[in-house]
Amino acid sequence: MKSDADASQRTMRNRFARGKRLYQPELLVLVVTFLLICYLHFRHKPSGGFSAATGATQVRLLLGVVTLWDKIERRHLIRHLYPLSLKIDGRGSSDVVRTIFVVGEPKTEAARAVLDWESRMYGDIMILEGVDENMNSGKSYYFLKALHDWQILYQDGGWTHVGKIDDDTW
Repeated sequence: MKSDADASQRTMRNRFARGKRLYQPELLVLVVTFLLICYLHFRHKPSGGFSAATGATQVRLLLGVVTLWDKIERRHLIRHLYPLSLKIDGRGSSDVVRTIFVVGEPKTEAARAVLDWESRMYGDIMILEGVDENMNSGKSYYFLKALHDWQILYQDGGWTHVGKIDDDTW
């Protein structure tokens, strides 16, 4: 009977010891996560351009959203909701993000009229002349080529970063 009791105590000790070993990595993960959150929260310092004291530069991102001409509602949502997601805290970042919508050459006059109206209204439509309206046949290449050919990279004070995403990213 005593051997059964000793065996159950050893089993309990082993379970407790295993539990302790699992506890230490969990605590380590918790501490590292907390430190990472603190670092990400306090690392941002607003700067206007290059700061000699901190070595920070202003990030200027030109974001091309590849879309089709008839995705009007999606463009409208992106125009109005995406800027809200950039305002993470009240520290007043000097970074700039500009979103433009990239579409191929419209096939109909109605499509052309819609895109012309949107371009006049918002100023964020880029029509790639000579490129068929599509989502998966090389519009990205022509977008990046047009940025260079039309000198868009150097407008508005120049862009430090350029990105391309699809309209279904949001």
